Amino acid sequence: MTTPEATLTAISPVDGRYARQTEPLRAFFSEFALIKHRVLVEIEWFKALSAHPGISEVPALSQAARQHLDEIAEQFPSRMPNASKPSNAPPTTTLKPSSTFLKNR
Repeated sequence: MTTPEATLTAISPVDGRYARQTEPLRAFFSEFALIKHRVLVEIEWFKALSAHPGISEVPALSQAARQHLDEIAEQFPSRMPNASKPSNAPPTTTLKPSSTFLKNR
């Protein structure tokens, strides 16, 4: 029986018989890695938008806000809490898990 953590880090059925051989790939190709890197990209994109003087819809961030975003990126958990990936989310999207993660921070 697989645990929620195993589901988030699974690459494919290869995780069964060849789990030891595929273990190093989880940091790059698992659903967890996809969510993690999407969060990092979203943080950097938000910071870039806020720094652009021609984008009035996104106000400039204070130094404290920028530092908080940097801390979120640096301290991204090594394991995703189960609440960050809603069970009712379609399996074809990483938008909901990453936005839920950021919203809860």
